[in-house]
Amino acid sequence: MKNALTILALFAMALSFSQAKNLNGTISERNIIVSNMAVSITVDSAEELEKTFKISDIEDFMQSLSENESISIEIVCNTKQDNANMNKSVTYKVNANNRGDFLKYATKIRNAALAFYNN
Repeated sequence: MKNALTILALFAMALSFSQAKNLNGTISERNIIVSNMAVSITVDSAEELEKTFKISDIEDFMQSLSENESISIEIVCNTKQDNANMNKSVTYKVNANNRGDFLKYATKIRNAALAFYNN
């Protein structure tokens, strides 16, 4: 009986000391800054490129970026030549800090990639 009473008393003491105290604190918000954004697109045909990479999508995407962010886009064009059973690949990449320049260069590399498939 003495042991049971001791165990019960220890249990009651442990339970009373283990109660959580109210914590007071502050929640702070941190601004997340993206300093570099890169997009890479790999395509196997001109049709796939036209479906995947539209300038209007890039314009919408750029609306979510800050003005001075570094932006990079890469298009990897793969093709298989039937006559020699060879694979051919070309990569176009552009980096820019200015939105206007980036859209101009993105349009140029899209047109160059389409020309790659049309030749």
